[in-house]
Amino acid sequence: MIRLRELAQTEAPLAPGKSELSSAMTVIAARFPGLRLIREGDWSRSIPLPAEAATITLQNMAENALQHGATQLKITIEEGPDALRLRVEDDGSGISPEVADAVFRPFYTTRAAEGGTGMGLRIVDAVLAAHGASIRLDRSHRSGAAFDISMPRET
Repeated sequence: MIRLRELAQTEAPLAPGKSELSSAMTVIAARFPGLRLIREGDWSRSIPLPAEAATITLQNMAENALQHGATQLKITIEEGPDALRLRVEDDGSGISPEVADAVFRPFYTTRAAEGGTGMGLRIVDAVLAAHGASIRLDRSHRSGAAFDISMPRET
């Protein structure tokens, strides 16, 4: 039910905003104490996502990582000329090439028997899109899963 509410919220008009990723990471660390969080890049800067959107995004990514056997989640902030990029990597079982095309599709899950809903990455994609950002699976990453999130630079 929480997942459906999160998805529905992405379709409501969203207030623009920015936040500090460190606030979202504090929530993630408290909710997922078994996951070692690694931060790289300039964490003193703000990102062009409201705190709720940043938290929903990282929370879903952390939950997916844990569900696939990860013990650590590494988040790197990089600034490019046109966009701010977050790279989110885990050391879990990864995503096989056979299912890579389906990971953002609603209700697609490889964990149905364990209660997986297939909504986590769909929610992340929708939340980011509502704020002019995008997420992409790095198909070349072979140790765990890796995603690149691109956000417009703040003006």
